[in-house]
Amino acid sequence: MSQTQQSGPILPDVRAMQAYRNRGNDILISTAFGAFIGNFVGGTIAGAMLHNPWWFGKPFLPAKAVGIPIYSLMPVVVTALKHSASHGAMQAVVAAGATFTACTLPMFALGLRKAKRAKDKIYKSDIHGSAHWANRQEIEKAALLPDPNGDNRHVCYVGGWVDPKSKKMTYLQHSGPEHIIGLAPTRSGKGVGLVIPTLLAWRGSAVVYDVKGENFELTAGWRASVGQRTLRFSPTEPWRSCHFNPLLEIRKGTQREISDAQNIATMIVDPDGKGMADHWAKTGYALLVGVILHVLYCREIEEKTLASVASLLSRPAIDDDDDEEGGDPESGPNLSGVDAVFKEMMEYDHNPPEYLKYKMPDGTITNTHRVIAESAQEMLNKASNEKSGVISTAMSFLSLYRDPMVASVVSKSDFHITDLMNDDHPYSLYIVPPPADKDRLKPLIRLMISQIIRRLTEKMEFKDGRSVASYKHRLLLLIDEFPSLGKIQIVEEALAYIAGYGIKAYLICQDRIQLQAAYSNYESVMSNCHVRIYYATNQQDTAKYVSDQLGKMTITSESHSVSYAGAFMPYQSGSSSAIQHQARDLMTPDEVGRMRGPEKNKNGDIVAAGEMVIVPSGSAPIRGTQILYFFDPVFSRRAKMPAPEVGDYLKTRSENPGGKQIVETQPDPVAPAVEPVIEVDQAEQAELDDLGVSIGAEADDFDDSLPPDDELPPDGSENDEPVETEMTDEQCRSLLDEAGIEAGKQVAARVQQSQDTFKPSEESHHKSQDKAQISSLF
Repeated sequence: MSQTQQSGPILPDVRAMQAYRNRGNDILISTAFGAFIGNFVGGTIAGAMLHNPWWFGKPFLPAKAVGIPIYSLMPVVVTALKHSASHGAMQAVVAAGATFTACTLPMFALGLRKAKRAKDKIYKSDIHGSAHWANRQEIEKAALLPDPNGDNRHVCYVGGWVDPKSKKMTYLQHSGPEHIIGLAPTRSGKGVGLVIPTLLAWRGSAVVYDVKGENFELTAGWRASVGQRTLRFSPTEPWRSCHFNPLLEIRKGTQREISDAQNIATMIVDPDGKGMADHWAKTGYALLVGVILHVLYCREIEEKTLASVASLLSRPAIDDDDDEEGGDPESGPNLSGVDAVFKEMMEYDHNPPEYLKYKMPDGTITNTHRVIAESAQEMLNKASNEKSGVISTAMSFLSLYRDPMVASVVSKSDFHITDLMNDDHPYSLYIVPPPADKDRLKPLIRLMISQIIRRLTEKMEFKDGRSVASYKHRLLLLIDEFPSLGKIQIVEEALAYIAGYGIKAYLICQDRIQLQAAYSNYESVMSNCHVRIYYATNQQDTAKYVSDQLGKMTITSESHSVSYAGAFMPYQSGSSSAIQHQARDLMTPDEVGRMRGPEKNKNGDIVAAGEMVIVPSGSAPIRGTQILYFFDPVFSRRAKMPAPEVGDYLKTRSENPGGKQIVETQPDPVAPAVEPVIEVDQAEQAELDDLGVSIGAEADDFDDSLPPDDELPPDGSENDEPVETEMTDEQCRSLLDEAGIEAGKQVAARVQQSQDTFKPSEESHHKSQDKAQISSLF
């Protein structure tokens, strides 16, 4: 039989116990040794000072033994005191005493230190764990203290720390490329302590997911004042939102156009991040790729938007006799109308790059786009029932873009994604979905974030064997309520490498359960975040998770027992002591849940900071204190700067980024107008009039909020009644709402009308060349 051997670390622990029990003897021996040395050194020094007088008596060691006579201290001191009248006797006594003390005290101190070390080995053992709270040196080593010589342009605040000695609070900040994640319940002060201070300090570009819009209101003013291009993207508030068209980020005519379209289609058919698990989503994905590319290439479709994609897939059948729509709207999509779309996609003159041209079965190479034609042919080959299911699935994913307000906001783009990191000025893009529409708008926001990450992580440059920055500005991706967007696969994967491209993620969650619900492998998200922040939580599972993350410490307890003997006159017969090591959580789950939260008054306003825990990778955890920006004079002053109504900088752009015309504007919040200057001679205008096209009629998308000219009274006013010159704030708000909604409806109606009236024919094919020249002007 094999015997179980004890592990190696047990023996050093036994020796430590022996040293601890003998610590008193160690002090005595060390002190005695010092006194022994001091006795003879002091006596010899005294004898030398008095030139070894005869009345010192016989030395301890004669001179012939060691060269000088060695005297013991006590006889010398006694004799010297008797002859104190002799010259220098008292000075010799003082010198001897000082020498004795100088030899004895260090040895006594050495004995105490040895005894303390023996005790510390027992009481400060890390046999069960070495977790402890970080001190100032460890915090400084973790690069969380302010550095006057460091990077102060890219500061993310992670909390505060109170020095136990000076009782002075220091803001903890992280400026490195690594990511940060915070677990903080709602109404716990995460906004006032983490998000707002960071946005009032970070001077690089930023993309902020701001559900309630308070981050924009409190930080956009300061960010604009330091030269930032501040943009507010609010899909249900077109009157105070910038525009972003995902389709205009497709690099048409390049080798990246297919991948760009596929990435957009992937996010559309996976609105919740659960993957394309069923057949209908997968086939709907293939269909959307083809239709998106067709919308981009089709010259008759002026609005290159997702609303146009939805309109194309829902085109009804047209009766050649009376142009009436056919099909029963309650029985599903009218497939005869959609079949016409698919046939058009297969025969249209897309004129793609040579390598994307469709090759017929007989070997004939056409001007039709290969991917578009194959997508259409795949749908035409399907049975009617399957085809109906695929189209219904695709349309269900596009229903969001039928909202006229959303259609208006995604009708064009006021910025390029590459502008976020490569424009002359940093950008601050606030994505502000109202809480009531947050879930409905989630597919669009997920699509935006996915496009931003993919587009900005395509290229990395190297020089002298190292990567170099290929961007002008670092980008902070700050996502509050991160799990509420569902699983964004590219975010989970990109956390491992986007730091190398200049992108820093700052993610905020309510608790671990919320994060795990969106990301089943949530540890991949947590482990890729260098700094982890924990607030007090009332969720037991999260409290246990935090406790486990902080680790365990070793506590030591000592017990003594005394035995007595004797029946009538008991006496102590012996005593014993025992020392036990036990493991303890640095913070138990109960203690995590009972961390002091922010103190609030009766109105719910925070009046005092609460506690928090900051855990940097590779360093001891920090017992911190929350930051309250409104108590800091610098932060408070910056937060009071008024935010722009829409944005301090907007750009209008054409479909083709290479030939875009950029016009800088300062838009009006209700109906801003941008009119491009187009020079057309009279002959060209006459030819265009024959086609029924007016130059500049579609150039200004903001004017959709105004009624058509034929609906205005002859005098140019909207009505003959006197107009009120003074309105209340509530009336103004109502007017803005109506104007924005009407603008969005007219944009969507114009797209629908253009699709319903379009018939593929030889005549329209010839006119497409002329209309292509017109669209290129815009």
